[in-house]
Amino acid sequence: MFFPRLYRELYSDANLNRAWRAVRRVSTATGLDAMTATHFEARAFILLKQLQDDLRAFRYRPQPVKRIFMKREIGPPRPLGIPTFVDRIVQRGLVQVLIPVFEPHFDECSHAYRTGRSPQTALAQAKDFARNGKSWVVKLDLSDCFGNIPHRPLLRAVFRRVKDCAVRKLLVRLLSVEIVTESNSGMRQVSKPGRGILQGSPLSPLLANIYLDAFDQALRKLELRFVRYGDDIAIFLSTKPEAEAALETATRLLEKMFMPVNREKTKVHHLGTGFKYLGEWFRWRREKS
Repeated sequence: MFFPRLYRELYSDANLNRAWRAVRRVSTATGLDAMTATHFEARAFILLKQLQDDLRAFRYRPQPVKRIFMKREIGPPRPLGIPTFVDRIVQRGLVQVLIPVFEPHFDECSHAYRTGRSPQTALAQAKDFARNGKSWVVKLDLSDCFGNIPHRPLLRAVFRRVKDCAVRKLLVRLLSVEIVTESNSGMRQVSKPGRGILQGSPLSPLLANIYLDAFDQALRKLELRFVRYGDDIAIFLSTKPEAEAALETATRLLEKMFMPVNREKTKVHHLGTGFKYLGEWFRWRREKS
């Protein structure tokens, strides 16, 4: 039987063990299986071998995801999707084989969820634009970024670079899993949305970057200077009219991608006054010569 390269790499010993170690480091909440890292570790060799066999024989099927709500100081609770422990290992393993496919093509102005990049690198790039005379900024904020990403356009974006049919089928299954929400009374609500990717899923950050890369490339073609950290976007311009025009252009681009902007948080700012970006107050005044 023919085994495509990416899929074969997914279930390799090295990749699954690396994925298991990564999930073990970050896992806290449990999915519907109620399995913790400690429980998995006690039988890790057997469970990883079983998972490898299921992937190799195309028997693996992702299980429903548990939806929980995390309280925030401001605003409504944030919905999180917690896959089962084994599904998190598969998703992490898939991320590991997909990153080399997509990472070389991401824009240098995209900073979230990427190795070697951080809020600090995003702020450093923003300061560089400010130093070079870009004193007006469009601060864009997306409304429920992860929750609005439509599945079909997302899959088209992935499939442009991923030709492996087995990986394609796996991605479709992972996006199509049922979501189970449990109420305080014990009632269960099951849904199967056709849009949105789940915060809390190891695969979602990479998928968000893949989908929003089309927006990054569109801004690049327009020769705009910008910084994007996930759904926090700042476009730097020299004049207020340029900033207002860029705001309209960027909003249209995002709405064509079914990604509405948060109108209350999306504004044009002058750097002399400053604005809040990535948790910091960003202000810049040009030194007088």
